[in-house]
Amino acid sequence: FFFHAMASHTDPLRALLHPTTRHETAQAVFAANCTALAYTSVDVVGELPHDSQPPPLTPPGCAFLFLGEETTRPAHKAAAGAGWTYLVHRRTASSASLSRRAFSRIPKLLPHLLFPRLASGRHPTTVFIDSKLRPT
Repeated sequence: FFFHAMASHTDPLRALLHPTTRHETAQAVFAANCTALAYTSVDVVGELPHDSQPPPLTPPGCAFLFLGEETTRPAHKAAAGAGWTYLVHRRTASSASLSRRAFSRIPKLLPHLLFPRLASGRHPTTVFIDSKLRPT
């Protein structure tokens, strides 16, 4: 019962997720036919700190990296694509005052609101990759 209540369309937590981000996420999940997916989120000013690779057994097109609006993808050849589907994680009035760190955790805490239900009526299986995205 609790989970069902959390997934309600009137859930006030929905205000933390921008409608365009939710729409683009749904399009990407459906386009890749993701029943299982991996994802992470980062919000820094400028370029991603380093190249990160999605988990090795992630289905093609089903590894999502949510970037803050001021975060840019690495421009060099080795990082282009890198197996991730990049999505912009936009701020809303409800998330505007959050720190970058707290803002980047919204996808981690709300996958049931971020990722759409599949044709089966179930949400895809999700795995959040909690990495610091620092060079090793």
